[in-house]
Amino acid sequence: MIKVIDDFLPKTYARDITELFDSTKLPWFHCQKITNEKIEGYDNGFINFHMFVENKERVSQFTDFLFPIKYMIEETLKEELELIRMKANMNFNQKLNSEFETPHIDVTTGCKYVAIWYPMDSDGDTVIYNQKGVAQPNQFTIQKRVSPKHNRLLIFDGDYWHSSSVPKEYRKRMSLNIVLD
Repeated sequence: MIKVIDDFLPKTYARDITELFDSTKLPWFHCQKITNEKIEGYDNGFINFHMFVENKERVSQFTDFLFPIKYMIEETLKEELELIRMKANMNFNQKLNSEFETPHIDVTTGCKYVAIWYPMDSDGDTVIYNQKGVAQPNQFTIQKRVSPKHNRLLIFDGDYWHSSSVPKEYRKRMSLNIVLD
């Protein structure tokens, strides 16, 4: 299952989240690589992130502000889910040797869905591959590309391999990555 929903959140809520992400109030942390996967032909760019929920635990003072998104996703999918991880990502315009960053799955167990919400327009598509499962495939074929658009939500089965890509036209690409079970 792959769903793309535009104008997912109420307009003012989406605006307030975007303002938080783009403010000095939200501390960002730097990571040298987006994933630990090493796959020939793909690059691993650096990323800034802010963790709101990790291993089902609220770890940020801003979690309560974002938590209602979980309920809105549940309403969309018509099922109750457990929030495993919620994290903001910020990719920057950087030179990579591949069009997409290294393919990965977000967690190897206990992940029914991955949802990605985009707070701003940008380039740097998210790519969902046809390949599924924990075992690393020998090759990847693209099933769907989704461009970051303000207030767009992408939801897909949690066992799909996927990649982000860095922006080339915009200075940055922001997303809210949500793992649900």
